[in-house]
Order: sequence, then structure tokens, then C-alpha cells
Amino acid sequence: MNNILKVGIISTNDKPTSLLAEGGTEVFCANLAYSLAKQGLDVTLFAAAHSNVEGVKIIETTESIDKVIEQTDDLTAEGTQYVRDILQLHNIILALKYEKDFDVIHNNMLSELSYAMLETFSNPVVTSIHTPISFLMKNSNISKYILYN
Repeated sequence: MNNILKVGIISTNDKPTSLLAEGGTEVFCANLAYSLAKQGLDVTLFAAAHSNVEGVKIIETTESIDKVIEQTDDLTAEGTQYVRDILQLHNIILALKYEKDFDVIHNNMLSELSYAMLETFSNPVVTSIHTPISFLMKNSNISKYILYN
């Protein structure tokens, strides 16, 4: 019987996730994944293409959001946010596909829409919120799980 804890970590797909990433959430996820893997846990990271963390299995979700948006020069601000939300939901949906492979999932998505999908998981999900808590978060079903003051 294998008693190694299997952890799925959902990073953002704004930028590739690595220890030297440009984004704070991406570096946080890389450090967490690396540290847990060094302790002997089986860690899988759901992250943007070109992500890299030593000792961690990477499931690439999409090309980075920033790269997708760079290729589209006629998006309005509203259109850009829509693309971000849809691509971030892709990370949650992909993690759901692999859910049975994990004992616990750690969510780090920044999209408010992603929080609404967390109740679809049957495994335990821990969420680290890397942004101020919004009105939408406080008034969703997820609010019963969020600690805030």
C-alpha cells in the first residue's frame, strides 16, 4: 500500500510557473510544489505552458494568458477579462478531470468564477487567495469556507 500523499496544485496560467517566475502567485505555487516534493510527497502542478519545477509533475493547461492576449490586438478591456476568466476556468476543469489521482487539491486561481466551481470537487480543496476578497467571493457558497475579517 502506497501511503505517499498525492497533492494537486492549481496555479494560474497568467504566466509560466517556476521558482523564478515573474508573477507572485506563480512563484508561491512553485515554492509550495517544490517544498512538498522535497519532503517526499507526490506533487502535480496544473500550470501554463513552459512551467518548470524540479521534482514536480507538470500538467500544462494552456499557453500563458499573457501570450494569448498579446496575439490578439483588438481586444477591449472587457474582452481581455473574458479571455482571462475562460482560460483560468480551464485549469479548474482540468484538475477536475484528474481529481481521482489526488488526496488533496490546493487551488490558487485568481478568477472569481473559479471559486464557484470548487464545490464540484469531491476531494478536499484548500484555496489560497492571493487577491483582496471581493463582494462576489463573500456572497458565494464558497464564503462559508473563507476566513476573512
